Amino acid sequence: NEFIALERAYRRVKEDCSFERITVHGESGTGKTTLVMALQEIVLKDGGFFCSGKYYPDKEEPYSAILSAFSDLCDLVLQSHDFNDKRRAQIQNELGDDGKLLFNTVTNISPFLNNTLADDEPEE
Repeated sequence: NEFIALERAYRRVKEDCSFERITVHGESGTGKTTLVMALQEIVLKDGGFFCSGKYYPDKEEPYSAILSAFSDLCDLVLQSHDFNDKRRAQIQNELGDDGKLLFNTVTNISPFLNNTLADDEPEE
């Protein structure tokens, strides 16, 4: 069943200290949100990070679910007990020049960017 597949993916991520993006899709009213919330409960009990986003086709906001999830991830990392200058430097290094592009759509990423990128005005 779908929940078992989600739980297996989570266990894989936990064992490998890796990252996976999972997309849950289906018709309205089929229990997708309930399914995701059940997995969220397990992840949070284990002390993991869990972020999600929901896409609403009638709002015509492409990538809104992904941007929402990424924004949630930024908040989770900032609130994490092990977020420090070393971790910030690692994230800055990984983002590289792409940080500016992300800042234009996910403004709460600014604490992860070097000052020159975060101080720039977002492009329209």
